[in-house]
Amino acid sequence: MVTESPMPSAVGAGSRERAGRIGRRARPRSPDAGVTRGEIIQAILALVCGVAIFAVDTFTPLGSAVAVLYGIVVMLASGVSHGWQLVRLAYVCILLTVTSYLLVHGVSYGTAPFLRFIVSLSAIFIATALVLRNQASNEALRAQAALLDLTHDAIFTRSLEDRIAFWNRGAEELYGCPAAEALGASPHQLLHTEDTADVPAISAELLRAGHWEGELTHRRRDGAQVVVASRWAVRYDESGRPVEILESNTDITNRKRADAELRRSEARYRAIFEGARVGIWSADYTGVKARLNELLAAGELAGPCAPEIAAHARTAEGFMPDLLGRITDIEVNDALVRMSGARDRADLIARVDQMLAPEATAPFSGLLQALVGQDVAYEAETPFRTFAGEPLPTWMSVAITRSDGRDRLLITVTDLRPRRHAEEALARAREDLAHANRLATFGEFTATIAHEVNQPLAAISANGAAALRWLDRPEPQLGETRAALERIIRDGRRASEIVAGIRGMLKKSDPQYARLDIPQLIDDVARLVQRELQARGATLKVRTAPDLPAVRGDHVQLQQVLINLLINGAQAMAGTPGPRTLEVNAELADDEHVLVQVRDSGAGISEENMGRLFGAFFTTKPDGMGMGLAICRSTVEAHGGRIWAERPDGPGALIAFSLPTAQAAAA
Repeated sequence: MVTESPMPSAVGAGSRERAGRIGRRARPRSPDAGVTRGEIIQAILALVCGVAIFAVDTFTPLGSAVAVLYGIVVMLASGVSHGWQLVRLAYVCILLTVTSYLLVHGVSYGTAPFLRFIVSLSAIFIATALVLRNQASNEALRAQAALLDLTHDAIFTRSLEDRIAFWNRGAEELYGCPAAEALGASPHQLLHTEDTADVPAISAELLRAGHWEGELTHRRRDGAQVVVASRWAVRYDESGRPVEILESNTDITNRKRADAELRRSEARYRAIFEGARVGIWSADYTGVKARLNELLAAGELAGPCAPEIAAHARTAEGFMPDLLGRITDIEVNDALVRMSGARDRADLIARVDQMLAPEATAPFSGLLQALVGQDVAYEAETPFRTFAGEPLPTWMSVAITRSDGRDRLLITVTDLRPRRHAEEALARAREDLAHANRLATFGEFTATIAHEVNQPLAAISANGAAALRWLDRPEPQLGETRAALERIIRDGRRASEIVAGIRGMLKKSDPQYARLDIPQLIDDVARLVQRELQARGATLKVRTAPDLPAVRGDHVQLQQVLINLLINGAQAMAGTPGPRTLEVNAELADDEHVLVQVRDSGAGISEENMGRLFGAFFTTKPDGMGMGLAICRSTVEAHGGRIWAERPDGPGALIAFSLPTAQAAAA
């Protein structure tokens, strides 16, 4: 049994030259392998020597112990004979020695011949024993060298003079250098160790401690660099003097490259995590999922869907805090800390349950549904509260990763307050612009407004004069006077309504949403623009479907949309020969939308301008501002509808918009 470590036994069981011979072989040769040409010659020499020794010992008068030379036969045969084969050869040599003795001396036991006979037998026994021992030692070396060749590590030994004495197959594969070239060379020069490491300092530490380990950078035969985990150990002789150094090198180039990439990836992730302007919450929700599954299995939770989870959260006291307490391995970034108003990260993690507003139950239940199911993502608008109690509207996006039996969530929280403020500012700017547009539009309606107001005022004046005449009669006609006064009151109310309507159009106020009748809205606008259209030589035709459902909207804003479309249509027909007709059509687009179409008979819209028609500041009129249709679009979209342009068959252009019915808007 070999009790020593493989390498010290290999280099210490024989001479260093013998270890070198084993190291030179790419694969140790088995005793059962085929016979080589050299071994055949060796066997022939052994046979010839054996015959010659027997002949000299038997047929010559030499008085010396010639049979001692049978030991040479045994040694020559050791290259092709092993174990019992060698023992049988020794028996043959002994038999030849005994035969020669009997042929020469018979059964006489003379002192000198017999002593030479005994010496010859002893020499054969000793030579055989030594050869067998040497073969056993070589077999042990071969077996141990074969074991070293099985490893993927590069293993070699070197003398204190820095010369390689053993070089295994792993070293050949790692460095691309065959053993024949490596043996006898300096490993530090061969592998360029000194280029990146302080070899003298490492050697000093090695001799002081007897071992050393660390990372080194070597260079392969093809010039490529490899990073190795290197382990050095010193072998000492029986007197304690260092005689040899063993090096074992493991290639960690790919691992170092992967580690470097992992560090870069971690650094990128950390930079994104910390530098993001959105809040980030990363945590392990495995315990939360396990608790939900327990409740489902026990029947305490009606089902895994969001409505059922939300219902349970409303009725089961402590349900949400219990789930939040099962979240582990929490990481949050500074943006979320600032957003929440917490003192620091630890404060946010400790009091996160205080951020859940009652309105957050539904979106949080949706997150739990995604967690229990097989979803990998979830997002929803989620209302939180800051620690100061202020509303915190957010958009929550969740990415779910599942690996090694763990469920981890990466949640990004976008603060919607700046967006809300921007939307409010945009709405105010849009209202200001619409108001300015209305003022500009009504500047063109001066004659129309004067006519609309003058009509009831003239009627009031005429009825007042008539009433006076009825009263001035010898017999005052009170009935006629009363009728005239009633007409005055009616016309006064009419004038008041006209002034109120105009004031409403010109007044800057917040939108007032109410149920609106589209046909009535079209009639109101038609009266306002009638004289303007007549002045431009345009005829207005209105067609509305019966029993149109009401829509929900602001009367002034939708009135402005229709006015803009009609005035644009009238202007588009300027200079057009033939009849100038504006058509307004209102009908039901589908069960939930009312469709309004305005078509003119002008030159139409070019293909080039179709995509830019509703853009801000786009106009084809020399004196136009390019805001009318842009305001129409923003107004219609603010009412939940949409507006578009078409190129109909025949002359002109068609602008259409649809609005949701009041019932659909309320749903």
